[in-house]
Amino acid sequence: MAIKGLSDRRRITRGGYIRLGRKATNAKGQEYPVKSDHFIPDFDDQALQARFVELYGEKPTRLPVAFPSDNEDEFFSQFYKAYGSSTGLKCKGDGETAQRVVDGDMLEVDCPGPEECEYAKQNGCKPIGSLQFFVRGLNVLQIFQINTSSYNSIVNVNSGIDLLRFARGGKSIAGVWVNLILKPQEAQADGRKVHIFVLEIEIPVGLDDVQRLTSAVEAPVALPAPSDERDEYLYPQNGFAPAGEPLVDAETGEVLAPEPEPARLENDADVIRAFDQAAVNGAKRAAMLASADQNGWTKDKLLEVVFQNRADTNASTNNRSSKRAESHPTSIAPQARQAPPASCKPDPLDDADF
Repeated sequence: MAIKGLSDRRRITRGGYIRLGRKATNAKGQEYPVKSDHFIPDFDDQALQARFVELYGEKPTRLPVAFPSDNEDEFFSQFYKAYGSSTGLKCKGDGETAQRVVDGDMLEVDCPGPEECEYAKQNGCKPIGSLQFFVRGLNVLQIFQINTSSYNSIVNVNSGIDLLRFARGGKSIAGVWVNLILKPQEAQADGRKVHIFVLEIEIPVGLDDVQRLTSAVEAPVALPAPSDERDEYLYPQNGFAPAGEPLVDAETGEVLAPEPEPARLENDADVIRAFDQAAVNGAKRAAMLASADQNGWTKDKLLEVVFQNRADTNASTNNRSSKRAESHPTSIAPQARQAPPASCKPDPLDDADF
């Protein structure tokens, strides 16, 4: 005999995690997580972890992976999560409703998101994406998981999943090998330039070869639910290390270079040069920098705005010149444009890669 609702259930096991950070300690022995520029395996089986390193090296930034299901709600769970002082989950929401522990009871409450929720602000609520996948070359049928709280990574992975669906033309995406990439990216934090590392999914074929995207499985598999236990890399007990504090790798003893103070856009050499070449000075320059701070623009975005402002100014000037010429016609034949003197160099902004 079988137990109804239990004996018919199946799910694949999770072999461990792939981390996006590592542990470090300060001079007082306090432990902090620090971001990594490569994937770090954290497997239950040490022999399997050694095999991973053998396949992909000590510092991999690209992994061939396959999703075990067609349902991204299963293999890429995304929620706002907040924790208390213990490892237990205190609140979990989707931007509309949340389940929250109140006086020991789990209650349903409104979830406006961390920016509009006082409870969220007081309890460190943040978006968490938990991605589950197979890793190519490992001789086990287990899935592995990456947790991320990065807005950019969550958007990138969702976009990659949609692109894979498009490439498959409506067929199952389960078991199709793609590349999971960790890459550097420039971002803005409090109006300052910072360097982050974000996840991205790469479809390893061009449009002419999408038929080569075949599945390695006959049917999707059932997954273990992502753990709601506190992820110590995303919700560290001691918080995150203050900028500039000397840290030591907790495992290797390596002295880590302190995170450099992020540079402000107003002090960036490329930004200053672009402003000067576009003749943007005084109040107008200050206004553009203020907009960049308020809207979280990257350096590239600010340079694009400066470049567009310069183009608009040139177009306006040309229009005025054309109207003046039309109002003062002349019978003199137009002269061919003369080449600039040898000493006159082209404006470097014209060749800039924006």
